[in-house]
Formats: sequence, structure tokens, C-alpha cells
Amino acid sequence: ASTLTLPCGGVFASAGTTATGVTFTSNFSDNNVTLTNVGTTAMTGIDFGSGLGTATFISNNNTIVLNQTATAAVSANIYGIRANYTNATNTSSNNNVTINQSQTTAASSGNAIAISIAGSSTTITGSTNTITLNQTGSGTGTFTGILVALDVNGGSTTNNVTTNSITFNQTTSVATGIATPIFGVRANNTATTALNITDNVFTVKQAVTGSGTYGNGTLNYIAMDAGHGAVNITGNTFNTAGSTIRGGGAMNCILGNTSTLGGLLTI
Repeated sequence: ASTLTLPCGGVFASAGTTATGVTFTSNFSDNNVTLTNVGTTAMTGIDFGSGLGTATFISNNNTIVLNQTATAAVSANIYGIRANYTNATNTSSNNNVTINQSQTTAASSGNAIAISIAGSSTTITGSTNTITLNQTGSGTGTFTGILVALDVNGGSTTNNVTTNSITFNQTTSVATGIATPIFGVRANNTATTALNITDNVFTVKQAVTGSGTYGNGTLNYIAMDAGHGAVNITGNTFNTAGSTIRGGGAMNCILGNTSTLGGLLTI
């Protein structure tokens, strides 16, 4: 374990000047990344760094474990895979991403996003990923940042999210110790032709010990509040696996809110 004083990435790319007028592919696949930080700085397992409207992004078959055990306030974000840059095609499949957070003092207000393929794109695909986000609060440690398992929040033509296994495990012994907004899949930017979210399994477990309680964090298994074209949300499983949803905020299996769709809605 290390007390990291600078943002840390397992595999990352950085462009001094973003390329223009070229077509390229960034392929970050078949990697094993484990980072452990007892400090408060940002961590990213894989970071594509920059993008372009002609780029192809691929992140497949990676195993990523990010551990943060903090004893001071944390405002930095954690990403498992960060590919939320402009591209033509963005595919993230067959990855196993685990984020473990433990907070014993003060608040963790940074966001934890397992896979972000949310940049503007023609086609976004997130499929057959196994994603686990774990949070444990004790002492005076609290969590208030946003948790997102699979972020496909980029404007696109077609957006496909299929056969993913997504699990959130939270436990606290602190009064009002966890008040995190939770998104299983976040797709709140328009897919103009089609949004397909099918055959995924979502599990949320919220436990307490001692005097632990939860605040008013919202829970959205699927958020798709945008003017998508045709929307197909079928075959998904939403469960608590014998646990109890303890947060006092709104809970939605599918949140569409007030957006007007441009095509047929199938649920």
C-alpha cells in the first residue's frame, strides 16, 4: 500500500497536443492492474487520455482492482476504465473491475466510476463486464460521492449495454454514514437512433453495524433521462440479494423522468 501524493494511473495515455485530421485506434486490453492507495489522491486503472471524432476506443478483457483506504477527507475521483473522450466507436467488454473504498475519518465526496465510456461517439458498447463497487465506513468516515458502475452518458447514434453483472456493496457503522447517489447504468445523454440496455443483472446491498444509518442518497438501477430514439430495456434483473435498501432517497429501477423519446419504448 502507498500514500500517493499525485494522481495515479495504471495504464494511461497523454497527448501534449491532441491529434487532428487522422484516424487512429487506442486499444487497452488484456491488462491486470491493481492499485492500493492509503492517501486521498485520484486513481485510474486505465485512462485513454484524449480523443478525436475519428478514433476507435477498445478496452476489453482487463482485470482492474482499485483500493483506497483513507483516514482523511477525499474529494478526488476514482475510475476503473476512463474512456470518456470524443471518439467514433467505443467498446468496453469482458472486463472485471472492482473498486474498494474504506473511510475511517471525515468525508469521501469524490465519485467512483467503474467504467466510463461516456464520450461523444457514433456507437457505444458496454457488454459482459463484471463490476463491483464496495464501500465501508467506520469511525467518523462518511461517503457522499456519486457511484456509477457503467457510464455511457455520451451523446451517440447507438448505445448498447448488454449482459453486464453489476454489484454495489455498502456497509457503515456511522450515523448517516452513506448518502451516495447510485447509478447502475447512466445513459442520460441522447442516443439518436437506439438505446439498448438488455440482459444485465444489478445487485445493491446496503448493510449497517452498530449505530450506522444511511442518508438520502438516490438509487437508479438504470437512468436514461434523455431524448433517445428507440429505447429497448428488456431482460434485466434488479435485486437486493436478501439485503435492504436503506437510503432515504428515491429508488428507480428505470428512470426516464420527463424526456420525450423519438422512437418506440420497449420495456
